[in-house]
Amino acid sequence: MATANTTSSKQSSEPAAQAWPDLLYSSDVPMPIGIRPGATIDDVENLLSAKLVQLEAMLLATHGEAGESFRCRSDVQQDNFMWSCMDVATECRALFSALNDSHVNQEGGAA
Repeated sequence: MATANTTSSKQSSEPAAQAWPDLLYSSDVPMPIGIRPGATIDDVENLLSAKLVQLEAMLLATHGEAGESFRCRSDVQQDNFMWSCMDVATECRALFSALNDSHVNQEGGAA
Protein backbone atom coordinates (compact mmCIF):
# COMPACT_ATOMS: atom_id res chain seq x y z
CA MET A 1 0.00 0.00 0.00
CA ALA A 2 1.38 3.37 -0.97
CA THR A 3 1.35 6.22 1.49
CA ALA A 4 2.64 9.75 1.51
CA ASN A 5 4.55 10.88 4.56
CA THR A 6 4.96 14.59 5.01
CA THR A 7 4.89 16.91 7.95
CA SER A 8 3.20 20.24 7.81
CA SER A 9 4.08 23.43 9.61
CA LYS A 10 1.44 25.56 7.93
CA GLN A 11 0.00 28.60 9.64
CA SER A 12 -3.63 28.44 10.76
CA SER A 13 -4.42 31.31 8.38
CA GLU A 14 -3.89 29.04 5.36
CA PRO A 15 -6.91 27.30 3.82
CA ALA A 16 -7.72 23.83 5.06
CA ALA A 17 -6.24 20.93 3.12
CA GLN A 18 -8.44 19.40 0.48
CA ALA A 19 -10.05 16.12 1.53
CA TRP A 20 -9.31 13.37 -0.96
CA PRO A 21 -11.78 10.58 -1.67
CA ASP A 22 -10.43 7.06 -1.70
CA LEU A 23 -8.48 6.57 -4.92
CA LEU A 24 -8.88 3.09 -6.34
CA TYR A 25 -7.67 1.43 -9.48
CA SER A 26 -8.04 -2.08 -10.69
CA SER A 27 -5.63 -4.65 -12.04
CA ASP A 28 -5.74 -8.42 -12.40
CA VAL A 29 -5.15 -8.53 -8.65
CA PRO A 30 -7.04 -5.62 -7.07
CA MET A 31 -4.61 -3.49 -5.08
CA PRO A 32 -6.26 -0.31 -3.87
CA ILE A 33 -4.12 2.66 -3.04
CA GLY A 34 -5.46 5.44 -0.94
CA ILE A 35 -4.87 9.12 -0.50
CA ARG A 36 -5.29 9.88 3.17
CA PRO A 37 -7.83 12.48 4.22
CA GLY A 38 -6.09 15.78 4.77
CA ALA A 39 -3.42 15.09 2.15
CA THR A 40 -2.45 18.12 0.14
CA ILE A 41 -1.89 18.33 -3.58
CA ASP A 42 1.83 18.50 -2.77
CA ASP A 43 1.55 15.16 -0.93
CA VAL A 44 -0.05 13.54 -3.97
CA GLU A 45 2.51 15.11 -6.31
CA ASN A 46 5.31 13.78 -4.09
CA LEU A 47 3.79 10.29 -4.14
CA LEU A 48 3.43 10.42 -7.92
CA SER A 49 7.04 11.57 -8.27
CA ALA A 50 8.24 8.72 -6.02
CA LYS A 51 6.24 6.16 -8.01
CA LEU A 52 7.69 7.46 -11.30
CA VAL A 53 11.24 7.21 -9.91
CA GLN A 54 10.52 3.63 -8.81
CA LEU A 55 9.16 2.75 -12.24
CA GLU A 56 12.16 4.32 -13.97
CA ALA A 57 14.54 2.33 -11.76
CA MET A 58 12.66 -0.89 -12.47
CA LEU A 59 12.66 -0.35 -16.22
CA LEU A 60 16.39 0.42 -16.28
CA ALA A 61 16.88 -3.29 -15.61
CA THR A 62 15.18 -4.26 -18.88
CA HIS A 63 17.45 -2.74 -21.55
CA GLY A 64 21.11 -2.21 -22.37
CA GLU A 65 23.65 -4.25 -20.44
CA ALA A 66 21.23 -4.78 -17.58
CA GLY A 67 18.66 -6.03 -20.08
CA GLU A 68 20.91 -8.93 -21.02
CA SER A 69 20.62 -10.26 -17.47
CA PHE A 70 16.86 -9.57 -17.50
CA ARG A 71 16.40 -11.55 -20.71
CA CYS A 72 18.21 -14.52 -19.16
CA ARG A 73 15.43 -14.84 -16.57
CA SER A 74 12.63 -17.32 -17.07
CA ASP A 75 9.53 -16.24 -18.97
CA VAL A 76 7.55 -16.35 -15.73
CA GLN A 77 10.05 -14.09 -13.93
CA GLN A 78 10.08 -11.63 -16.83
CA ASP A 79 6.27 -11.59 -16.97
CA ASN A 80 5.99 -11.07 -13.21
CA PHE A 81 8.51 -8.24 -13.32
CA MET A 82 6.74 -6.50 -16.19
CA TRP A 83 3.41 -7.01 -14.43
CA SER A 84 4.88 -5.19 -11.41
CA CYS A 85 5.98 -2.35 -13.70
CA MET A 86 2.47 -2.16 -15.14
CA ASP A 87 0.95 -1.95 -11.66
CA VAL A 88 3.24 0.97 -10.76
CA ALA A 89 2.36 2.67 -14.08
CA THR A 90 -1.34 2.16 -13.32
CA GLU A 91 -0.86 3.75 -9.88
CA CYS A 92 0.85 6.70 -11.58
CA ARG A 93 -2.03 7.08 -14.01
CA ALA A 94 -4.55 7.04 -11.13
CA LEU A 95 -2.55 9.61 -9.16
CA PHE A 96 -2.19 11.86 -12.22
CA SER A 97 -5.91 11.59 -12.87
CA ALA A 98 -6.67 12.57 -9.26
CA LEU A 99 -4.34 15.57 -9.55
CA ASN A 100 -5.87 16.59 -12.85
CA ASP A 101 -9.42 16.29 -11.47
CA SER A 102 -8.42 18.31 -8.42
CA HIS A 103 -6.87 21.03 -10.58
CA VAL A 104 -9.98 21.27 -12.77
CA ASN A 105 -12.24 21.42 -9.73
CA GLN A 106 -10.12 24.12 -8.06
CA GLU A 107 -10.08 26.24 -11.21
CA GLY A 108 -13.87 26.08 -11.46
CA GLY A 109 -13.80 24.18 -14.72
CA ALA A 110 -15.92 21.26 -15.73
CA ALA A 111 -15.21 18.08 -13.83
